[in-house]
Amino acid sequence: MNCPKCRAEVDFARPDCVRCGVDLLQALEERAWTEKPEEPSTGPSRRLPRSDRALAILALGLVAVAGAWAVVASRGPAATPGAWAAIDHGFSFLPPSGWSVDERLPDDGGWTEAMRLVRPPAVIVVLVGGARPSTPQSARMAAEDRFDGVSTRLEEPSPTQVAGKEAWSVRVSGDRALLPSPNRGKSESPLGQAAPAYESMDFEAESVLVPGARRSFLIQFYSERADFERRRAHFLRFLEGFSVL
Repeated sequence: MNCPKCRAEVDFARPDCVRCGVDLLQALEERAWTEKPEEPSTGPSRRLPRSDRALAILALGLVAVAGAWAVVASRGPAATPGAWAAIDHGFSFLPPSGWSVDERLPDDGGWTEAMRLVRPPAVIVVLVGGARPSTPQSARMAAEDRFDGVSTRLEEPSPTQVAGKEAWSVRVSGDRALLPSPNRGKSESPLGQAAPAYESMDFEAESVLVPGARRSFLIQFYSERADFERRRAHFLRFLEGFSVL
């Protein structure tokens, strides 16, 4: 199915067109009701009245969109190549180039780790929790909870926008944290023993709280300090492609 406005192929992991940004269901409805009827012919016609045709077009569009979302929910990764939809947790995203989906770690406190992406020595983690107010205090508390037990320095929260929602970002730095090893999977000894998947390194991090009435998202990015600014560009692209379903 193509976008009713720009005719681009529809990304079913999003409710809007990835090219022109139009709301798909609204565009289908407008197209149905504004379509001009053909001139009446002199012979017998089986053409439906305009109102019935409009409803039929709208119904077909709704069926197509609903069917596509059902496919997304059953497959996990979204229908568009490279896009993922975490249906159970209510979000979708586009992994930055070169990043891979990694094994999730056990749940910690009031947050459930829903997705972990890795590009050594950096990691992006999406956590899902209960409702949180949209305040800088909530963002700071969430960041402190996640880095509990680690010697850290937190900057003041700053406002930002994620998935069309007001969010809060907190920059964090610390002495040591477990980060994906650049040598993970490689042999480190004559006996062929593999290097550890994670190593303790000095780090910089950014914690972004996206509050919600039913669930909130805590999106965290952390990297080795020397590589933080370069990898942060990838994190910002990830936030641009993050959507709440």
